[in-house]
Amino acid sequence: MNKETDTYLDDLSKELIKGDTIESPSIDFTASVMKEIEALNVSSASYKPLISKIGWLAIIVIAIVIGFIIYSSNLMSSSLVDLSVLSENKLFEVISSLKISKTLIYAIVLFGVMFSIQIPLLKSHFNKQLN
Repeated sequence: MNKETDTYLDDLSKELIKGDTIESPSIDFTASVMKEIEALNVSSASYKPLISKIGWLAIIVIAIVIGFIIYSSNLMSSSLVDLSVLSENKLFEVISSLKISKTLIYAIVLFGVMFSIQIPLLKSHFNKQLN
């Protein structure tokens, strides 16, 4: 934009701002708002488990069915579960050959300790805020 347009817009905005008055709420505004808030029927938060009793029952039934299928398939094949796969795994060999410095071990242990301390502290802090 050019300088004349900027000056015109600046003068126009100054005139509009001078002519405008500040709006203020009525004297009993706070009291009327508080009455309306009290009139609302706010219920407190109730405990609702993440997994319902029916959900836990379904999980248990599925686990029993899977266990029965594995058990019956082992009986039919007449061989027990072969665990040699775990000892012959290449990933296990790679992990066991890793060299970890003492500093890293100390850092991991310290992180675990601090994490274990902070969780109960944060839980109690947020419980106090809710109550």
